[in-house]
Amino acid sequence: IQTLTHIAKHSQDLTERINHKDNLSYILYFLVLKDYDLKAIICNCLANMANKSPVVASKIISDLQPKQLLECIESENPNVKKNAITLINEIASRDELSSIVNDKINADHFIKFLRDNRGSERLYAIPLISTMAKHKQEIAKKFVDGGVLGPLLECLSTIKNKIDEKKENKKMGKKDIKKDTR
Repeated sequence: IQTLTHIAKHSQDLTERINHKDNLSYILYFLVLKDYDLKAIICNCLANMANKSPVVASKIISDLQPKQLLECIESENPNVKKNAITLINEIASRDELSSIVNDKINADHFIKFLRDNRGSERLYAIPLISTMAKHKQEIAKKFVDGGVLGPLLECLSTIKNKIDEKKENKKMGKKDIKKDTR
């Protein structure tokens, strides 16, 4: 699957050739396995494919079961989470597919992801929420009504505090202390 990832990232033509016949079904089959490394690679491969081809992006979101996506988003493995969110973002970035993503995975799941995760994992959801909100007012309203503003503002506050802390440490001649507490 890693090889397919490297092939797919180059062009729409190559991506669509990978998607020929039932190839996508074979790739999606492996998402049911409990192998986190494999799931991360599959989500990355699908994200590259969705990025390069609107046709393949549409097929991916049509063929993926909501349960499969949610399991990846809620995975214990940070790489699976990151790559699943990236995949969904690639699909949702296409105007015609953002509503389908919203229908398959309710906005509440992304708000929960943002609220429940800390550190860099939390930051994966922000571009996705932004992408989905920009396409339709009703989706943006769902995010706001669902409580997304609190976690977003908390992220901004944390980032501001880190910047201020680095400035203060620099003034005092201290080295940066890497402590991720977002």
